[in-house]
Amino acid sequence: MDDKSIDNKDAKILRALDVNARISLTEIGRKTRMSKEVVSYRMKNLIENGVLKQFYAYVDMARLGFEPLLLYVKCRTMAENTEADIVNYMKSIDNTSAIIKLIGHWDFLIILWTKNMSDYRKIEDNFMKRFGSIIQRKTVAVTAKRIKFKHNFLYSSDDRDSITIGNRGNEKIDSIDLKILAEISKNCRTPLSDIAKKVKLTSVAVKNRLKVLEKKGIIAGYSVKINTSFYGFSQYRVFLSISDPIIKEKLLGYLSFNQNIASTTEEIGESDIICEIYVKNLKDMELLIRQIKTKFPGVIDQYIFPVYDYLFVRTLPNVVSDVVK
Repeated sequence: MDDKSIDNKDAKILRALDVNARISLTEIGRKTRMSKEVVSYRMKNLIENGVLKQFYAYVDMARLGFEPLLLYVKCRTMAENTEADIVNYMKSIDNTSAIIKLIGHWDFLIILWTKNMSDYRKIEDNFMKRFGSIIQRKTVAVTAKRIKFKHNFLYSSDDRDSITIGNRGNEKIDSIDLKILAEISKNCRTPLSDIAKKVKLTSVAVKNRLKVLEKKGIIAGYSVKINTSFYGFSQYRVFLSISDPIIKEKLLGYLSFNQNIASTTEEIGESDIICEIYVKNLKDMELLIRQIKTKFPGVIDQYIFPVYDYLFVRTLPNVVSDVVK
C-alpha cells in the first residue's frame, strides 16, 4: 500500500481515542468539533480500511503480583515450519502475552507474565527441551516499568498523556472481575449493557466494578492498535544502555518529549531502556539516535532492529485466573 497522508479529521479522532479508547462518540465529537454521526462514520471507515485494528484495555498484571518478562530468541536456522511451531507452542502457554517477530540480532520477542523466576525457569526449560537444537542464543530481561505515549508522530502533537504498566502490587480479583476484564481487554468499547448480560449484573454494577479496577490500577488505561504502516511508518526497537541513574532519569524525560517515540521500557537485563520508535525511513532513525547520543554522550545504543510483525497477542494472559479469589 502506498504511503498516505493522515486526514486532519481522522487524526483528531485517533488522537482522542489514543489513551482513552472508551471515550463516547459524543465526547469525541465535542473534542473534535464534529457531529456524533460524522465521528461514527469516520471511525467505521478507519476500521474498514484497516487503520483502527483494535480497541483494548491495558491490564497491568503487575498489580496482581505478576512479573513481566521479555524472552529474546535467535534461531540457528529457520526451517519452513519453525516459526509456526514456536508460535503455536508458546500460544499454548498460559503466561504468554505476545509473540513478536523481529529482524536482525533477535528473531523473536516473547512477552510472559509469571509469579516468580521459578515459574519462568520451568517455562524456559520446557521451551528449550522442545526447541533447544535450533536455538542459537537467548536472553531474558525483567520489565521494571513501561510507559506508552500517544502516537504523536501521526498528529504532530506534543501531548504527553500516557499509560504506565509495571506498578507492582498484590491486588485480588473475583471471578466476575475476571469476566469483565476478559471482555474489556478484547474490545474496550463493548457497551456496558453487553458486558452486563454476560456477567449477569446490571450495567450500573459493571460500571462500578470497572471504576474499582481502574482505581486499583489493574486497568491502567484504554488504547487503540493503529496500523501505522498505512501511513508509511515502520516500528523499531532501540536498546540503550547508560550507567548513571541520574542521567538515566533525564534521558527518560527527554525521550518522553520526542514525537516519534511511542513507548519507553525500563529493563533489568542487557539494556537499561528500550524505546519503541516509529519513523518513515532509516535516515530519520539515524538522525534521532544521533540527537540522543549528542545530548547524552554516555548512552550506548546496543541494538536497533525493526519489528516485522506481531504474530500473537493475548491482551489478558490466561494465567490471570491464578489470582482469582
